[in-house]
Amino acid sequence: MRPGANYGWPEVEGEGDTDGGRYTDPLVTWPVREASPSGMAIAGDTTYVAALRGERLWTLPLNGDTTGEPAARLNEEYGRLRTVQIAPDGALWLTTSNIAGRGDLRDGDDRILRFPAR
Repeated sequence: MRPGANYGWPEVEGEGDTDGGRYTDPLVTWPVREASPSGMAIAGDTTYVAALRGERLWTLPLNGDTTGEPAARLNEEYGRLRTVQIAPDGALWLTTSNIAGRGDLRDGDDRILRFPAR
């Protein structure tokens, strides 16, 4: 991402019409069924994106001004993922959002999940 660039939200969603250069195309997009991004955190050279509708955690390598290939993690294991944060020790904290009426309830919902740093 370029600081100060206009990525178009909410007038533009995804790639496409830049309105003669007024808008900047995003580096990465996902189909709504796989994402509905709801939270993002960056640790080192990796971006983590929590996905509500996609029920997964996306990892995205950062390479300077470009990105690597996104990878889906935790696919449908915990339901809708609302937020991702980096803990002080480098671990990941994730919250689920299934009780809100849009997800399938699972034992122990909603909760905060912790995954060790890699």
